[in-house]
Formats: sequence, C-alpha cells, structure tokens
Amino acid sequence: MTSWRWRLSTGSKLPAAPDGSFVHDAAMITRSVIPTGELRRVRGRRIEQWAAEQAGILSRRQLYDAGVSRSEVRANLRADRWARVGRQCICVHRGPLTQEAQHWSAVFEAGPRAYLDGGSALIQAGLKDFTMDRIRVSVPRGARVWQARGLEIRQTRRWQEDDLAPGPLRRARVDVAVVRHALWARVAVTLPPGRAGGALAGDGVVQRHAQVPESGTS
Repeated sequence: MTSWRWRLSTGSKLPAAPDGSFVHDAAMITRSVIPTGELRRVRGRRIEQWAAEQAGILSRRQLYDAGVSRSEVRANLRADRWARVGRQCICVHRGPLTQEAQHWSAVFEAGPRAYLDGGSALIQAGLKDFTMDRIRVSVPRGARVWQARGLEIRQTRRWQEDDLAPGPLRRARVDVAVVRHALWARVAVTLPPGRAGGALAGDGVVQRHAQVPESGTS
C-alpha cells in the first residue's frame, strides 16, 4: 500500500520516501496519522507561535506553508478577525500595529533578502526618543522590489549577510546602521529640497546612535 503525505497549502499529495519516512515540512503532515481536528490545533499553535515572535505579523507565505488556504485567509479578512498589511503580510489580530509590527511588515514586503537598515535598524535595536518618517530597508542591488507607503527600500552593492545582527527580525548591526544613516543623511542634505524627501540629518542624532547597545531587541 502506497503511503502519502499531503501538502496542506495546495491539497496535493506526494508519495513518501522509499524508506517510508516523510520530509520534515510544516506544510506536509501524514493525513492518515493525524485527525483533522488535531491538524487544526497544530496549525493554530504554529500560527500563534509565529504571531508571538513577530508582533502579530505573518507573511502570506508563512500562512500557506502552515496549511492555511487562500480561501481561509480571505474568510478571516472578511470576518474582520485578521487585517491585511501591505501586499505580503497579514496581521492576525485587529489591534493597533506596534513599531515592531511595522518593522516585520516592512521586511516581509521588501523581499526574502531584505533587512532593516539605517535609523530604522537603530530603533529596532533599542534607540529611544528618535523617530523615522519612513521605514528604511536594504536589499541587494538588482533585487525586484515593490514600493509601499511609509517604506523606503534601498538597493545596495554592499549588501552582505555579515552585516546582519543576530535575531529573528533581520536588521543591520548597530555599527553598520550608524554609518549608513550618517551617509544617507549627508546625501539628503546635499540634494535639492525637492529631492531630499524625508531624509534625516544632524550629527547630534548620529552621535546618540553610537550609544545603542548591540544586545538590544532584534
């Protein structure tokens, strides 16, 4: 008798490996072993865990990989249990979005290799009494990006994984973020007023950044 594993995000079934084992994947569960009710509970716990770690924000891909169908996502949105945040994200509660939730959404929106950078990375690292008018995210040069309200995506040739701080939310290390914030602020000051946009400037702000501990929130 052939054993099957089910990809819950699509409903398709795939044969198990020759030795009868199953590839570990959140979206693949042996249907004959786990009853439907238990599947829902497992899925619910997975979503709750992600939501707790990501300030209530999940990417659509995470939801689909956890076994939530597109129709279920639409149903939760229509029922006002969840809220759409940008193109790629869902907030699984109806409360206000925290700063951290907005940061998670920004990184998801900008793509799989995106990370918080500049002043936004410093805020996430724990900088107090400082705000940004837009969330700044860096991606590799040539990456496909979608612009969104309140989000500034910068393509950089200097993108590298070594620049990231440890932690679940991708952000630049404090030393990297300080340098880039200062550089972008200096460029904004030299641009004509119409091109400066919402860029920040001021050596005093940059000096305060240097006091942010790298062990801050990730």
